[in-house]
Amino acid sequence: MKLYIPLLATTVAFVAACNDPTPSAATTETTSAAQQIGGGTTVTLSKEDRQFMTDAALGGMYEVMLGQEVQRKATSPDVREFAATMVRDHGRANDELKQLAARKGFEIPRQLDEEHRQDITDIMNLSGPELDKEYIGKMVDDHEMDVQKFRDASQEAKDPDIRGWAGRTLRTLEGHLAMAKQLKERLGE
Repeated sequence: MKLYIPLLATTVAFVAACNDPTPSAATTETTSAAQQIGGGTTVTLSKEDRQFMTDAALGGMYEVMLGQEVQRKATSPDVREFAATMVRDHGRANDELKQLAARKGFEIPRQLDEEHRQDITDIMNLSGPELDKEYIGKMVDDHEMDVQKFRDASQEAKDPDIRGWAGRTLRTLEGHLAMAKQLKERLGE
């Protein structure tokens, strides 16, 4: 019984210190540079990691929303199939990113920004083979940029979970880029 008394005293002192309403300078600095998550766990995300997650969320939503529209309007069965792949794969990556962001206490965008919405509108104002070619050309350009961003994040992100997610997602994006380039050739671009 004597062994438990010092442990109990230490635990009581720790709980009391945690409930102290006047934060120390070190606590204030940590809290301002980090996000508090339920249960008191603190996760610090670098500015670059937060920007990567934000960009990835916007890009993923864009791919899904544009893919849904193109599935309905494309004339080429291959383009419709590619769009369905974008919806499926980016939808899954979006779900993984939401879970990762929640674990890190970081809120990612839930709606597209104006630039992405306008891009969808512009593409969807086209029709026939013109729409098919524009969409696939956009997917090649978009995935070239995404592959580079995800490659960089898989190597340089400060947070190991973000690095891991970027690396796993990178393989899928590289596959999308290869498919889009082949499809662009078939469409005569």
